[in-house]
Amino acid sequence: DALTNPSSPYVSWYRFERFPDLYDCWWDVKTLPCVNENDPSYVDFIIKNENSVVAKWLRLGAAGFRLDVADELPDGFISAMRSRLRQIKSDAFIIGEVWEDASNKISYGRRREYFTGGELDGVMNYPFRGAILELVKGRIPPSGFAETVMKIYENYPLDALLCSTVFLSSHDTARLRTELGGDLRKIEVAIALQTFLPGIMCVYYGDENGMEGGNDPFNRGFFSFPDDGKEINRVYKRYLKTRREKKALRTGRLAVEAEGSRLSVIRYDGDGQERLDLEFPI
Repeated sequence: DALTNPSSPYVSWYRFERFPDLYDCWWDVKTLPCVNENDPSYVDFIIKNENSVVAKWLRLGAAGFRLDVADELPDGFISAMRSRLRQIKSDAFIIGEVWEDASNKISYGRRREYFTGGELDGVMNYPFRGAILELVKGRIPPSGFAETVMKIYENYPLDALLCSTVFLSSHDTARLRTELGGDLRKIEVAIALQTFLPGIMCVYYGDENGMEGGNDPFNRGFFSFPDDGKEINRVYKRYLKTRREKKALRTGRLAVEAEGSRLSVIRYDGDGQERLDLEFPI
């Protein structure tokens, strides 16, 4: 409607340089027009209205939202969404896609307030993913893994860290099995580390069945059950069971010890500790 009618109530949602054929687009892709997230009527439609997009999906049972490319959304928009979520559902949460250390992320010339401004409950923990894969591939020593992981652990508020996803593949990356060349031992060690690091253990669809796939679009294939993926499935089941049964793995504090080729990841709480001891190279 905004593209064909200059009087449309939606025209202000977009940034036209010349109506109707020249408008601001994401990465200049004409089918992906940029939205003015600060436009009052847009904010009302998505967030504030009684029947807004946010309100509708929460009332239908959604637990929260993941914001794609959170650094391209204004701070005020994210903050307003989080406040509205809490009004409707006290335990609703927002996870943002942030590839770097979200505690000091700078985008569009300013430091973002994901945690200090009470915007996001958690993020996609790409630094953890990078540290796991680089370690397992032999590209960094245990001390390098420890440094990366503990830096994030110290920079993030604990609540935010526990609400962040710990993953090994996503729709923007090659799949775990492909990344590790199908090496079952390396895959198991990566899953073990994922299990022991703090956050929400997140498994990209099909990884639990040993699906393969390179970078986009090959990582987005149809869900399948490869015959030779059954061992990977058993590994996932075993570690997921361990995580469910061990409270320290879900909410405990973290310590990482690295000495030479040896690495220990420790999760502990008032009831005791769980410890993962590994030696590299695998």
